[in-house]
Amino acid sequence: MDAIIAHLPQSTRKGYPVRDFVTFVRETSLRPSTVFGLRAPHDYEPGARLLRIRDENDKARFGRDVPITDRARKAIDSRFPCEGTIFPEFDCRDVLRDAARAAGISAHRASKLSIYDFRHGRGTEWGRTGNLIGIAYLMGHKHVTTTKEYLHSNLEEAQSVLFRTSFFTSPAEAAPTTEELIAQAAEMIGCGREDSNLHGCYPTRSLV
Repeated sequence: MDAIIAHLPQSTRKGYPVRDFVTFVRETSLRPSTVFGLRAPHDYEPGARLLRIRDENDKARFGRDVPITDRARKAIDSRFPCEGTIFPEFDCRDVLRDAARAAGISAHRASKLSIYDFRHGRGTEWGRTGNLIGIAYLMGHKHVTTTKEYLHSNLEEAQSVLFRTSFFTSPAEAAPTTEELIAQAAEMIGCGREDSNLHGCYPTRSLV
C-alpha cells in the first residue's frame, strides 16, 4: 500500500488531492464515505490529535472521537480549508490502478484495486495486535464480530506462534524445513520426559 501511495501524483488532473486522501484513509482505516463527509471546523482543527466522527457521518451511526497518527494529521492539515468539506468527493480508481502498476503490481491485480483496499489492508495489519476492541473502535464497528473478518492467516503470524513455543530463537528467523522440525521433535522426544503429555516433548510428537 505504501508503494502505491509513493507512485500517486499529489493531485489528479482535475486538482483532487489524491495522495493525501489515500494516505488519510490508509492511516485511519475510516470508510471513504466518512472521510468525504468530514467538515471543517466541526470535525477537526489543524494540529489536533483527535478526529470527531458524527453519528450522521458514519455508516453504523457510531459517533466517536478517533485518535490519528502524525502521518494522517499531516495529510489532513495540508488540505485543510477554513470551513466546509475537507476532502472533496471524487473517483480515484483509475489513478490508483495506474499507481499500482507503476509500483510493480500485476495488471490483473491492479485492475481490481479500490480505495476500500487501503481501509481493509490497514484493518488487517491492526488485526495482528489482537486488540479487537480497539480496532473495532477505530474502524467504526459496533461489534467485534465484524472486526474478526480482518484477521487472516499468514506466514508471519505462523512464525510468531512457533517462536512463542520455543521453536525459533527469534521471530525474524527463517522457518525451518520439515526435516529440521522432525529432528527437533526427535531430540525432545528423547528428553526422558515422555511420562507426561503436559511436558514440552508432547506437542512435537505430531510433527513426527
